[in-house]
Amino acid sequence: MLLLFKTFSKHFSPFVKWSELFRFIALILLLNPLLGFRQTYDANYQPFSFLDANQSHTSGTGTDVGDKTVYTNIITIGSQTIDCIVTTIAKTNATFTLPFSPASGTEAFDYSSASGGGMSANKDSFFSPTFSFSAAGSCEFSYQFILGGSYNNTTHKGANVVLENIYVNTYDIDGNGGSGTNQFNEFPTQYLKTVQYGSNLDTSYDQASPTKIRFESFSSSNTTNVTADDNRIKLLYDSLTSINIVVGAAGGSGAAYFFLDFSDGVGWNTSPGINSPLPVDLLFLNAKHSTGKMSVNWETASEENNSHFQIMQSHDGLDWNEIGQVNGNGTKNTISAYQFHYYGNSEVANYFKLVQHDYNGDTEESDVFVLRPLIEKPIIRVFPNPVSDRITVSNPNGKTAEELKIDLLTLQGQVIKQSSVNGLNTLTMDILNIPQGPYMVRVMLDDNVSIHRIIKK
Repeated sequence: MLLLFKTFSKHFSPFVKWSELFRFIALILLLNPLLGFRQTYDANYQPFSFLDANQSHTSGTGTDVGDKTVYTNIITIGSQTIDCIVTTIAKTNATFTLPFSPASGTEAFDYSSASGGGMSANKDSFFSPTFSFSAAGSCEFSYQFILGGSYNNTTHKGANVVLENIYVNTYDIDGNGGSGTNQFNEFPTQYLKTVQYGSNLDTSYDQASPTKIRFESFSSSNTTNVTADDNRIKLLYDSLTSINIVVGAAGGSGAAYFFLDFSDGVGWNTSPGINSPLPVDLLFLNAKHSTGKMSVNWETASEENNSHFQIMQSHDGLDWNEIGQVNGNGTKNTISAYQFHYYGNSEVANYFKLVQHDYNGDTEESDVFVLRPLIEKPIIRVFPNPVSDRITVSNPNGKTAEELKIDLLTLQGQVIKQSSVNGLNTLTMDILNIPQGPYMVRVMLDDNVSIHRIIKK
């Protein structure tokens, strides 16, 4: 671009014709996409449509790794149409397979009919791949947004664009009724602003790949209505030029259907279980024993106006003390790693949490991480999990405790219910009337303390 301006200015004179200047500007605008400059468009939360009529397999049929499929006019912003290149990036134990009793003329790469065996309420505008898994497996897709009409059938590329303010919904994260067929999705965390998801889903981060957030179903049962609240996720991204999404099943085998909707989505019939993330996107918090100290570690995917972190410590999860502070990184859209050393008593349980402070004085607390003591502890079992009515806590090594006590806590450490017994090694707690969602169970067996995470369904 600089070379072009130098070339023009070299021959420029006060007497140059305005028509020549306009032609030069037009040339710059024409070459702009070819030179690799990305134009930015505000999608303003408007829906994208991956219509079957606008689909073209330009390399393969979409079902093999490396295949490319182009969807034209997925959205028009002002007068500019936007296309999308969908690339099949990777497959493991996955075969594209139509649902049983499929509508005629449909394909498994993107099933376009409203209904089929085991499903209803699909839309042609969704991107809806249907699979059969032979074991735990997945498939990764890349969605590259380009200027309408810019796709080159030889290079299989187009003029990339940046789109702002985009909703992505994914539906029907459940199972097929077979044991262990719990489905999952993985999304990138960069530029992710808010997340909402249903009560049948849990979130996690893979510390080996902390730039991804994973949503996995608690249930292996199948729900026919694909947009049911309990099995859906809604994400809002600040901006995207492309996005890689992984769909899969954690185990088992058989059918698995996925439905991606780049729009505001269907209305929620019930309030979402979670509305996140915080101004700081915390990827993980953990602690471990080191020689003579305990190391508290955490990472953030992005930060916005982050002043500092307070590191809080407790021996029981109730009474907390500040043990230090670590400065934040203000506003940042890349991963930041933090560490703090604590020289306290390592022979007892240590609870750690963070209090994040914005520059404007707002604060947010993290979940609690429990570091077990450096002494041998009895084996504690908490079951069933997930649980619907009552949990049982036992010490299966047969040792009779002088006192066995259990506390049911929220993920923020608030005690909801307590129970205790003397001279026994088994204790039950009725949680039938407790709302659905994740909780912690703190088990105190004589002088030993352990924390267990459960799901109330």
